[in-house]
Amino acid sequence: MKQITLDYHIHSNFSDGTLCISNILDLIRTNNIQKFSITDHDNIESIPEVFRLLPDVSSYIPGIEFTCSEHQLMGFPFPFSIHLLGYNFDYKNKALNLALKERTARVDSVFSSLLADISLLTNKQITLQEIPISCGVVMQLCDIEAFVQNNFPQYYKQSLPLISSYATPLSEANINITDAINLIHNAGGIAVWAHPFFVYHNFQKKEISFSEVNTILSMLMEHNIDGIEANYFDFSILQQQQLKNLALEKQLIYTCGSDFHGSSHRNHMGIDIMLSDIPINL
Repeated sequence: MKQITLDYHIHSNFSDGTLCISNILDLIRTNNIQKFSITDHDNIESIPEVFRLLPDVSSYIPGIEFTCSEHQLMGFPFPFSIHLLGYNFDYKNKALNLALKERTARVDSVFSSLLADISLLTNKQITLQEIPISCGVVMQLCDIEAFVQNNFPQYYKQSLPLISSYATPLSEANINITDAINLIHNAGGIAVWAHPFFVYHNFQKKEISFSEVNTILSMLMEHNIDGIEANYFDFSILQQQQLKNLALEKQLIYTCGSDFHGSSHRNHMGIDIMLSDIPINL
């Protein structure tokens, strides 16, 4: 049976990927990927760049990945953040752009407050611009940890509880699940739950059970989620089949993605899909 190579989950250096758009487009051609989306975290700056560089955009789907704020669900063992993929929306939508701009300002404000506290601890003024970022342009708490360890080792252990305490306000600065879905829909797009067996707590990845996936999906369906990412590179064949069956049962779409970042542990691009296994053409 015939196959097609797709990838609806790719990151560039506009968020936490390592490669520029030009290099990603070269890899898409090299890997013969027939349809793709670049889904940078919490920004859509890659989209006009793709339109500028790609002569034929028929293979391209505008995308984004929201890092949603943590949600407390009744009966769930811990507050969790999900990642939400958006596709085929109007990237010039004013409400979407304003929400992303405001989210960036909130995140920057949290990091500035943290660095003010670190500055008091170390008796040296530290600015955001001084912190080396490990993943593209996305600042993380671990980047600040590494900066303190490398530059102020005498304060490192003392700084850890302080840095950890900022996980909650940093999560709260992100866009919540309901608003993210509404922003995608109001811009004419499709909202898809990214890598459903993986959620996050305090920015640490947590693998959850199929039963827990079901529990979260029921909540997401109340907010009109459109689909789930089933053919995900890091999931087993069994997990992928479970998600596809669940999507069909719930009358949702399912998508595929590699979560390519260009880093050593995220350097695979493209998912081979049987033509009979594509329930919707995004």
